Amino acid sequence: MPSLFLPFSANGKATELAAIEVKRRLGIGATAVVDPFAVLPTIPARLIDASMLTSAMLSTCAAEWSGIGFGRIGAAGEELIALNPTHTEARQRVTLMEEIVHIVLDHPKTTLTVRTDGALAANLISVTSAQPPSPTRARSTSTSSARTYSATVEDDAFNIGAACVLPWPELYNAVHRRHEDTVTIAQRFMVSAELVAFRINRAGLARVYKKHHP
Repeated sequence: MPSLFLPFSANGKATELAAIEVKRRLGIGATAVVDPFAVLPTIPARLIDASMLTSAMLSTCAAEWSGIGFGRIGAAGEELIALNPTHTEARQRVTLMEEIVHIVLDHPKTTLTVRTDGALAANLISVTSAQPPSPTRARSTSTSSARTYSATVEDDAFNIGAACVLPWPELYNAVHRRHEDTVTIAQRFMVSAELVAFRINRAGLARVYKKHHP
């Protein structure tokens, strides 16, 4: 097996190795860029129409969530995923990848409830930020065995998902060799410039990037 080209920082290396493991389980090469929409059938999982969700989640609470992953249901045992339709395609792409990471790594699920006043119940869905590090997600099950939300798990899933859609070798070449800016990189990988900046910082390339883009 050829040696892997990994980030130089310990945290960056750990994230990249986790992303490579996710890709291995998906049957994808270590350096490949993952298209989260293309890999759904292999999980198996499918997207559902967000209009099936409550009106509160699409109006009053639309800014408080990015994606929801439901437990496996039906004879096919598919995971169901809903993406927030008010978000950009670039953000939905990363959210979907994060959901896939949760499924592949079998992360614990949490419950999602909506109060009678239309607000999401506190501590049961993470609070969405318009910027990385963590577009939020909520995972619910049809059983009563749901577990508590973990910020650490969410952060890990986002980091790993980001590394799947923008792998280290591609990022390194773009920043260190081609001297591209975040917008150029974002357009090529169909993600946001904020996501690219997040990857640059977490992967230990901030100093190199600032040298060419002060």
